Amino acid sequence: MEPIVGNEKQEEIIQKLGVLANKLFPQIGLYPFKGLFRVSIGEALAKSTYSDLKNIWEQEASARSRFFDRVLKQSEPLLREQGLSVEEVEKLCGELRSLYETML
Repeated sequence: MEPIVGNEKQEEIIQKLGVLANKLFPQIGLYPFKGLFRVSIGEALAKSTYSDLKNIWEQEASARSRFFDRVLKQSEPLLREQGLSVEEVEKLCGELRSLYETML
């Protein structure tokens, strides 16, 4: 699956997620995190009924939250491939969820 690029809101969210992840796990680096979140969004979109992120931003907060849960689920194996343990992935996903809720 090809990563989704463009869309200013998407890039803003990817940047914020990447910065937080990099702050917690700087040994991995910002760009790998941003790349894996971009891929995760693309995979979550492919498994959803939405054609692009613009459609998601137009939905209610609860629908956007469910979509973000899918993004986190898609990112878990990619985070593990970067060398994070199951516990570290759980911790990071919890922090990312908290950050995302402030953006809803």
